[in-house]
Amino acid sequence: MAWLQLAIDLWPILTLFISIVLGAVVLWLRSQFPTKADVSGLTDNVAVLTAKVEDVQETVGTLVTDQAAQNARLDQIEKDIETPPTRMELMQAIAQLSTKMSAAEERTESVDRQLRTTNDYLKILIDKGLRE
Repeated sequence: MAWLQLAIDLWPILTLFISIVLGAVVLWLRSQFPTKADVSGLTDNVAVLTAKVEDVQETVGTLVTDQAAQNARLDQIEKDIETPPTRMELMQAIAQLSTKMSAAEERTESVDRQLRTTNDYLKILIDKGLRE
């Protein structure tokens, strides 16, 4: 019966100690789990980040298509550089050059004609000036 008397004497102390320990455990557990405000803030952040990720994915998609187009163009340029021109291509290039050269010759001839006319006018003015 001594142990029963000991339990009766220690009961208030044990209940106080157990309630303090249980309170500490509850507070520790409360700090381990997020609050409702934290969860709602995180869901808002997740929504914003999801939108940003979608924008980045769209940008990456356009970059991939642009890169594919650029690669195709580069392949065509490399192919054009590696293959020698055909006779027809050379003839066409020569024809284009000849038309450009004839146009340049016509322009120089017209400038030459204008300079000759100006020179003739100057000679006439000088002759008239010397006669008077």
